[in-house]
Amino acid sequence: NVGITRFEPRPLPATPSHYEAYLEVRNHSDTSKNVVLQVSGAGSRGARREVVLEPGQTQGEIFDLGSFRRGPIRAAVTARGDSLDVDNFAYSYLPNPTTKRVLLVSSGSAYLETLLELDPRVELQRSTPEEYVEGTAADVTIFDRHAPDAPPNRPYMVFRPPRRDWLQVDGEEIAQPEVGTWDRDHRVLETVALEDLVVDRAVGARDNEAHLLAGSSTVPLILAGTEPTRWLLFAFALEDSNLPLLPGFPILFSNALSWLSGEPNVVSRSAGAVEIPMRSAGVTTLEGTEVPSYTMGERSYFETEEPGIYLAANDKERLHVAVNFNGDNA
Repeated sequence: NVGITRFEPRPLPATPSHYEAYLEVRNHSDTSKNVVLQVSGAGSRGARREVVLEPGQTQGEIFDLGSFRRGPIRAAVTARGDSLDVDNFAYSYLPNPTTKRVLLVSSGSAYLETLLELDPRVELQRSTPEEYVEGTAADVTIFDRHAPDAPPNRPYMVFRPPRRDWLQVDGEEIAQPEVGTWDRDHRVLETVALEDLVVDRAVGARDNEAHLLAGSSTVPLILAGTEPTRWLLFAFALEDSNLPLLPGFPILFSNALSWLSGEPNVVSRSAGAVEIPMRSAGVTTLEGTEVPSYTMGERSYFETEEPGIYLAANDKERLHVAVNFNGDNA
């Protein structure tokens, strides 16, 4: 048997709007196999490649998806004498990055300005802290070492803010805090590794209602929340860390803008009992057929043995779910 063990579209670090796909295939048989790999999707003639796999060999291939339209994509493998069909196909979904109006409130940050100027999805507006006016039309506002007196009513990101009661920042400076751990499952840190992150100094932050993305419960470094709007808090300034120099920083920033602005996301799951990271989610196929679902705690679930793309949604967000037979990383 020859089957797909992983199928993962991912943005390129230098150009987050450009995607490539990683397709991994394994030869489970005791003879060598000539295998045809194909990736197809809307707006493209697809991509085809032939490889030879030795007995027990696993091989990964990269496919450029630059010509693909946003939407469902499918990987397929064929090999003569293959004894099992269910793992010959895998599905995923290319998100549709929309243009975002981003307001940067800063006295000057080369890292943020460069990254935002290079992102083709961003319409950048600038303001100094003194010029900032609450209510300025923007999809996401980024506060760099500044925070307004009252919480914004639109999604925002804030770096090393001064003390504000609504932010629960105590203003105490912490030298060389340990990164501790990070939430690899949260959309903001998807495909981002922080083991090499070094922070020279940060401010003490507390928020019992927030989700800890990185740091520790005693010294949070990155927090996320959804009430009363979506927000991200970095307890340190970019200039006080090596985060902008890490390979995953452009992806983290792209993930953050997508999450804050509510762009539909895609997650991969295996067939069977499918878990969705949202409450009270209604589930449909892409054709609009309803699929029974239920909620337990902070997550929703539905059951299916049919691989494909499903849409989960509640009153706050939408999520594409790619269901395959080859595990959560398919």
